[in-house]
Amino acid sequence: MTYAIVYASKTGNTRLLAETIRESLPQDSCLWRGGPDERALAALKAALPPL
Repeated sequence: MTYAIVYASKTGNTRLLAETIRESLPQDSCLWRGGPDERALAALKAALPPL
């Protein structure tokens, strides 16, 4: 299973939550961790099966 954690955080609380979630999941399965970005979208598209 692969996953991505995409978040936006003004105060840092959501970032801390995202980091905690990532620490509890397999590190090598993470496609992206961070804010909304073209690289996040590209990582997710690459992981999806073709239609």
